Amino acid sequence: MRAHRLTHLRGSHARTHPAACTWPSPSTGPGTHGAESYVRAARLAERGRFDFVTIGDGFGPPPAAARGGRTRSPCSPASPPPPNASASCPTVTTTHTEPFHLSCAVATLDWVSRGRAGWAAEVSVSAAEARAFGRREAPAEEEAWREADAVADVVARLWDSWEDGAEIRDTAGGRFVDRDKLHHVDFTGPGFTVRGPSVVPRPPQGHPVTVVDATAPAARDTAARHADVVLLRAERAHDPAVFRARADDLREAARAHGHGPGRRRPVVLASVPVALHTAADAVALADQITHWYATGAADGFHFRPEDPDRDLSLLADGTAAVLQHRGLLRPLLPGRHPPGAPRPGPPGQPLRTREGDRVTARTARTGRRTMHLAAHFPGAGGTTVWSDPRSGSRTDFSSFAHLARTTERGLFDFLLLAEGLRLGEHKGRIHDLDAVGSPDPVTVLSALAAVTERLGLAAAVSAGFHEPYELARRLASLDHLSDGRAAWNVVAASDAFAGENFRRGGRPDGGHARAVEFLQLARELWRSQGRPFAHAGRHFDVAGARRHRDRGTPTRAGSSPPPPPTSSSPGTTRWTPAGTSVPASNGGRPLTAGRPGGLRSCRT
Repeated sequence: MRAHRLTHLRGSHARTHPAACTWPSPSTGPGTHGAESYVRAARLAERGRFDFVTIGDGFGPPPAAARGGRTRSPCSPASPPPPNASASCPTVTTTHTEPFHLSCAVATLDWVSRGRAGWAAEVSVSAAEARAFGRREAPAEEEAWREADAVADVVARLWDSWEDGAEIRDTAGGRFVDRDKLHHVDFTGPGFTVRGPSVVPRPPQGHPVTVVDATAPAARDTAARHADVVLLRAERAHDPAVFRARADDLREAARAHGHGPGRRRPVVLASVPVALHTAADAVALADQITHWYATGAADGFHFRPEDPDRDLSLLADGTAAVLQHRGLLRPLLPGRHPPGAPRPGPPGQPLRTREGDRVTARTARTGRRTMHLAAHFPGAGGTTVWSDPRSGSRTDFSSFAHLARTTERGLFDFLLLAEGLRLGEHKGRIHDLDAVGSPDPVTVLSALAAVTERLGLAAAVSAGFHEPYELARRLASLDHLSDGRAAWNVVAASDAFAGENFRRGGRPDGGHARAVEFLQLARELWRSQGRPFAHAGRHFDVAGARRHRDRGTPTRAGSSPPPPPTSSSPGTTRWTPAGTSVPASNGGRPLTAGRPGGLRSCRT
């Protein structure tokens, strides 16, 4: 048996089956809003044969020392991963994220990465973060995790709402899908209902990996029921027996909830803080990990580097190299691939930066009127294109990459991807002649930013079934990743049929008036740039202000720091000579993604 290693990029870096890291250090400087720092860290994790990279997230900005570091929304790939790359596992806060959107975004990430996606469940109990959304009061920690439990349940049901082989493309019979292989989920949870089915076909993994930090007691049941990977924080290295007792207790709870012979037991990782300054520190950490693993305390380790720029290189080239030499590492992601099943990966695509002027100034200014062109990829429907054998897949990233490159070669200004909110039905039966299956557009466009140079990347997204704060973050992240090429087609239309998949339900009031206010609020958020903001309108009442965490009250469940270490305590051993406690998450702060460079919008 070999150890797992996980690297965590908190804010802009990653975790691996025995490792993790934080957002960029203050020395990172300009450019941390873009994709380069993420790609650099992910390649380091891959070099260290880490299983996967998790990307931390939160609705508050990073501490002042790291301002400018946390920019990305969670499900926004910096580039398509090369073969054998570490997988991506973004953190998603279930308290303020629509379960339907979460399911579609993670499924899309799994398609884009060819089966290398997962997600880490987190909750928010901050009143200030709740005000940023203006939809509900902040829940108690236990209530938030009960909701997270239901969200994890319905997300998995949505992934399973498409059977494998549902897309048949029967040209002769005129059927795109076998509708008998698409199923409603009809799920009712605390504060939400989801009708289903998903608009994204079943992910390549079936169920992308679910990660839960079960250090907080309130998160334990959710981890036992739904987690494939469980994180337990271990701030000191002196007593692996204590950690093993906690891990065994959680494994027993998982068995009680059905993690039996037919389902893989959860992998329990010791989540440890590290600070490495020299190669000797990296070797010393490897010695500590070897000792812990030999005692059976943990299945692997999750590292939280103090300084990613400094520590991740030493973890990959020092600690991981020593563990590899000792035969303790394996490069497999603990997903749900059947034994022996191939795990395909797309050809590696290097990150390409845009050169020259903005897309709208591509043509030389001659004084003549110029024409603007855009290619549209619909979110649902379409009964003719799919019958052409050259039409490609609606989920395979290579099809989107081919479309984007062809569009850019034709000097188009924009590629516009539309979202899908629900599959078409008639009297409860799914339409089988329409081309269905709609990957999340922002996730796909974020990956397309790596394989195009000048093409504008536009997402057609409804203002009816999104929250302004979250959508503004995602679009700002897309604009940074694409170096100022993002655009938003504001869709005002909404209907009660699609509303059955969302918390607000029904048909949101206001129509175009709501969409106009939504756009106004998004622009206010983009202009806030870390400053307090407030908006009180007919349809939205949200605010964010800088404040310190209330004493004794964690702003995010399970993220409160341990007591300050006392180096004089007998028998207490740091994981590394400069090991530090975990920083607390900061709640109630303004928009985390910096102001987008050139985001434009248009209304429909």
